[in-house]
Amino acid sequence: VDSQRFIEKKGACQSAISLGMPTLMRNHPDFLKFQVVLALFGGYFGSRLVSNVREDKGYTYHISADMTHYPFSSFLLIHTECDNEYVRPLIEQVHYEMDRLHTELVDTKELGKLKNYMLGESCRSYESAFSIADAWMFAFTSGMEDDYFIRSFEAIQSITVEEVRELAQKYLRKESLKGVVAGEKLL
Repeated sequence: VDSQRFIEKKGACQSAISLGMPTLMRNHPDFLKFQVVLALFGGYFGSRLVSNVREDKGYTYHISADMTHYPFSSFLLIHTECDNEYVRPLIEQVHYEMDRLHTELVDTKELGKLKNYMLGESCRSYESAFSIADAWMFAFTSGMEDDYFIRSFEAIQSITVEEVRELAQKYLRKESLKGVVAGEKLL
């Protein structure tokens, strides 16, 4: 497949998998709510990827999806390691979870649990004078507006199950994923 590269590592017990695609810059109007979608997909321990790939299938101990940002581009990245034999089925499950977010409305209880988690983590991130100063330094050096943190809280609180599906359809596109796998190649 043209969207995937394999790096042969003979004798490797496991394969490292990195999947990625360009994604929204921090100043994009959908960015704050898309962070909620990404957390649901693979951004915390109760995420869809962790529940499916780790808990249900047992393919890996850890899998995560997050964003990394540069001055003129941003990328969504999915990282994991697994036994060589699970590489293909694991990637298929990543695609499956993307498709699920495109077609099914997330359960309001699942979304509520995620919102509580994200709000709690945000509060924990701003619990000291130093962490607040760090947050403002991040906002200042990233060119964010003064209301960035308020809008972030509002985005988490206000996102609906319909918006989750719409944003997943727009920005979680399996056909846009590029992948690199390093490990022992199995036929």
